[in-house]
Amino acid sequence: MPPRHFLGQRARKVDREQREQREQREQREQDLRRMMEEEDEEYLNMIGNPQSAAREMITQGVLNAIFNHSDQLDKDFPEPVYQCLQMKSFSSEQVGERWRLVLSDIEHFVQCILVSQQNHLVLEGKLKVGSIVRVRSYTAHHIKDRIILILLDLVVIESLGEHAKIGHPVSLPLVLSQKEYLRDQRIDRRGDAAERLQ
Repeated sequence: MPPRHFLGQRARKVDREQREQREQREQREQDLRRMMEEEDEEYLNMIGNPQSAAREMITQGVLNAIFNHSDQLDKDFPEPVYQCLQMKSFSSEQVGERWRLVLSDIEHFVQCILVSQQNHLVLEGKLKVGSIVRVRSYTAHHIKDRIILILLDLVVIESLGEHAKIGHPVSLPLVLSQKEYLRDQRIDRRGDAAERLQ
């Protein structure tokens, strides 16, 4: 059996390596977010009019692709941008406080639920009605004749500010084949069948 001091040194080395890897991963994520924010700011400066910039940034047609033509997602809509039209809190004993949102792609709107890990965006005052958001990860569901997005990870594009409703979005109709498909599948943001609903 190795000496105790050797085991202690090895454990400290493993902890140090894991800490360094975690710090490097967090730094990469921060660099990516900073780069995306700089691109958004540069685009806003180029356009000049904040509402025009917001309209141009929103990924029009993405909701129809998510729920009716999921084969297009990977190619055309990797990280869609929406406008937040409504926000309402709710709570339960199981999950605590959660937020219901309505997101719009200008053409259509959809009901959404923000996972509790993203509540800080609301509590910090970043996510508001009228905000423009980039959704980095989500799952799409069809439950009891309702379609819904579960928002797992999103970024508020604060440089675009908040705006009155852009366009005239309407409720999204589902094609029958996709309706049946969504009943049994959960679709991740890349359009793949992520897992069977329990």
